Amino acid sequence: MSGKFWLYSGLLVIVLALVGVGIWFVLKPVDKVEIPETDPWVVMDISYLEEGTQSQLSIYDDGTVIYWEDTGLPGALSPNPTRTWRTGTLDSGKMVDLSELLNTIGYNDLEEYYLSPAVSANGTVIIEDNYIKIAVDNENTVTAHGYFTPMTSSQFYPLPDPLAELREKLDDIIENNTKEALVED
Repeated sequence: MSGKFWLYSGLLVIVLALVGVGIWFVLKPVDKVEIPETDPWVVMDISYLEEGTQSQLSIYDDGTVIYWEDTGLPGALSPNPTRTWRTGTLDSGKMVDLSELLNTIGYNDLEEYYLSPAVSANGTVIIEDNYIKIAVDNENTVTAHGYFTPMTSSQFYPLPDPLAELREKLDDIIENNTKEALVED
């Protein structure tokens, strides 16, 4: 009887240990986003609260790329807040390409603010509503307001050429150099 007692006790301990390990795996977030401690080299913020979306792309000097997008924010047609994280890395060649593009379009000489025809020149611009902002080295920031239109509208206001080209490049980096890492509700 004593041998069976120890056998059953040992099996019970093993089962409890396995259940504990299983609970630990379920509760411990496996996917997490590692954000470098340094400031990003390039940051692109896009806010379009009329459609309930905001996003940010950050590219760091070491090639780390972090992108998050919030959808379903209050004001959206179907509010259900979700944040999707995408991460990746740019190799040195792609970092050089981006740097050359910034030089080619004369990024440091761009205007600080661009207003679309949708924004009245006499009206007050509210940054939180509808903008794209691109910053390089935390120093030079270019902001464009009013270049998005509601999905229900037929109007479209394209970004001015140098910003459109830069946004296209940054969107390409998001699409081709990052993978979904985490989705949060």
